[in-house]
Amino acid sequence: MRFTAAGIILLSLTAAALGQAEGEVESIGFDGHYRPNACIPMKLRLRSTVGTPQTYKLAVLQEDMDGDRVLYSRPFTLNGNPEGARIEERVWVYFMPQPRELRASLTPREMTNIIRIFLCTPGGKQLVQIKFLPGCPQLKNLDQPTQMMGSRGARLILMVGTSQSRPFRTVYEFARGVLEDVLFQPMSLNDLPENVLGYEAADAIVWLDADPTALKPETAAAVQEYVRNGGRLVVCQNAQTWQKMLDSDLRDLLPVVPTGVADEKGLLSLRKLADVQPTKHVDPVTKKETLLDPWADKANAVAPIVRAEVRPAPDGQIDPRVFVNMWQASDPSSPYLARWIYGLGTVAWIAQDFGDPSVLSTTVQRHTGWQRIWDRTFDWRNDTITVDMARAGVNKENYERKYRDVNYASDLSVPMLRGMDSPKRGAALVALAVVFFIGYWLLAGPGSYFFLLAKKKSHYSWVAYAASAMAATALTVLVVQLVLRGPPELHHVSFVRVGPDGQALIQSQFGLYIKRDGMQRIELRETDSKQTSYLIPYPAHPAQLGDTGGFMAYLEYDVPMRDRSSGESPAINVPFRSTIKKLKAQWVGTFPGAIVGRARLADSGLSGKLTNKTGMDLRSLYLVYVPSPSQRKREDDALISIPDSGTRPTWPKDTSLDLGALMSQAGILGMESGKKEGVPVRGLLNTGWMNKDHWGGSFLRQMTAGSYNDAEQGAILMSVFDRLAPSQGANRENVYDDRYELLRRSGRRFDASGAVSCGQLLVVAKSMDGAPLPFTLHVEGRSVAGQGVTFFQFIVPLDRSGSATQPAEENENSTDG
Repeated sequence: MRFTAAGIILLSLTAAALGQAEGEVESIGFDGHYRPNACIPMKLRLRSTVGTPQTYKLAVLQEDMDGDRVLYSRPFTLNGNPEGARIEERVWVYFMPQPRELRASLTPREMTNIIRIFLCTPGGKQLVQIKFLPGCPQLKNLDQPTQMMGSRGARLILMVGTSQSRPFRTVYEFARGVLEDVLFQPMSLNDLPENVLGYEAADAIVWLDADPTALKPETAAAVQEYVRNGGRLVVCQNAQTWQKMLDSDLRDLLPVVPTGVADEKGLLSLRKLADVQPTKHVDPVTKKETLLDPWADKANAVAPIVRAEVRPAPDGQIDPRVFVNMWQASDPSSPYLARWIYGLGTVAWIAQDFGDPSVLSTTVQRHTGWQRIWDRTFDWRNDTITVDMARAGVNKENYERKYRDVNYASDLSVPMLRGMDSPKRGAALVALAVVFFIGYWLLAGPGSYFFLLAKKKSHYSWVAYAASAMAATALTVLVVQLVLRGPPELHHVSFVRVGPDGQALIQSQFGLYIKRDGMQRIELRETDSKQTSYLIPYPAHPAQLGDTGGFMAYLEYDVPMRDRSSGESPAINVPFRSTIKKLKAQWVGTFPGAIVGRARLADSGLSGKLTNKTGMDLRSLYLVYVPSPSQRKREDDALISIPDSGTRPTWPKDTSLDLGALMSQAGILGMESGKKEGVPVRGLLNTGWMNKDHWGGSFLRQMTAGSYNDAEQGAILMSVFDRLAPSQGANRENVYDDRYELLRRSGRRFDASGAVSCGQLLVVAKSMDGAPLPFTLHVEGRSVAGQGVTFFQFIVPLDRSGSATQPAEENENSTDG
């Protein structure tokens, strides 16, 4: 009877514990859109069933690439509900998707089984599983090939405002001549994640008519950190909210100071930004030629435009970080499109709200010109041609002929994956296994038999065989113990981006080989406590996973998804089985090294001196910048390259680089001098590097072969990806009717193109081979330096006062170098 009563009491207590809260998933990703190797935000709707606040831990269970189970967790406190009340709270959680099983069109039951979300006690005991209910958005992989975009990638643009932004969702539909497809995703303020981790899949945030003062402090801080750590923000200034922007937490992000509103007739500034020229049309019957102007009916349209002043520097002068691409047509003293660097990211300000009904109602028909408007706003190098444009007679012939079929698609990030492996260690272990196998076979088989035969005791061969097996097993155990002794081994590929103020974002992917079993504590050190750094299992893209089934028996470990306010150093305990675990780290802090000096741009080119104060020798140097207007010939960027010269460093530490001398010494791209080892070359990024034979033909050959193997070329191309133009490949008749796709499945966040868009000098270089990790990593309390390769992206301020004044109509960034 006592046992029965105790059982009833225990069951009642367990039921009470399990019934403390209930809830379901309200949203996942961005209307279901996610990237396989980027953090997924998920919003839960929770209700407490008790009257007092309770502290819990939310955990999302997924698998890593080895099949071990990972709990992505975060603590939170759920307020109590008075008796009879049903007050709900929204809680955000963040997790890395597992590389297997996630697919489109999962049912709610399948999603509940594959993405398991648990409400746990602070100690980790699972209380309630949160389920997906019908109506929750289905998962949509942004990297999944579709009928619309084929195998190319997709840019995710978050449009913060009202439903007026929805017409933009089809602007790039079935477009040709674009580097990547574009998805404009409407967002309300409540849809925005409250942690910077939730924005990893986004390529940009566009702020339309949303009230910035209504933004939660946590969300505002997340948006600021997203930009500061390399993200892109575009503010299309609404005429009704410009004053609220100055009163909000986002005011410091703007490159200008709004001062008022005026009406502009004829949409002159917007039309100039669109740059849609009248086209000739010949009547097939009368043969009469006329000019078709898609914007002819906008002559009397009136729309509000926001006046502004360029943000001043602390000394009262115009801030040199601000780069004005275009001034207003109705007021040349007020910027229409201005940009600047904010931390490591960029902010662009537009004097008009593109989602304003007075603008949309007159310009969105047939989307004529909107592709050009967005291409220029984001400073993409697209040559966009849509079905609607072709039907209207705009570039119809080009639409039919150019950028037609995708014959080749290559992933630039694939060579980076090999840097995490330990090929010498693997080869040594395989060789050891082969030697043991051969030796054991010779000893246990013919060796023992012929020895016993010579002794006329061949009937003992099976006994000798068994004894040989036991001895070989003991010897194998002894050798394995000897081989697997020693400190951890680490091989990495890291990207270091350093801003003018010394702030650094380091993204590293590494393989860590620990020669013992059990949980091992891995910790980042010396990070900025006010920024978000993390350690996670390497988020393998399904297309790059390979044929690996993981371990026979899984282990489980916890990965805290910390807020930046936690103040704790990122650390995780990872299970090892004397094997390699592949991990990813984001380190945010102050980098001890820098490129110091002054760089100046005049009409004649670059000048000034830069000194390598990184503390290490650099090689494979690239300098990318927007040239002066007087040098502008076509929409392209200037690029200077100093290739490797054998094993010697291209730029030794503590030495200076004279930019003026470099300009005069550099050969012109395409000439014989530009192909010699170690000789500097200058030219154009797209119409030079991508279309000339600078790579010695290897670049195009790799495209046509359908593979990509050069890590250095992949790194530089991913570093300036948004500055690249869509590719064209000529067939034997020299007709440009096909293309090859450049993919970056695991390298989207390596893009530092925004610095070039803002008029700065981007210096990309590579460490010497075998370089240690560029940050401090501890394993079980001991520092592990490792070896590998580090790619540097230095944002160097570029004084453009010596170049010609930029006219209002110019937004074409190109030169012959």
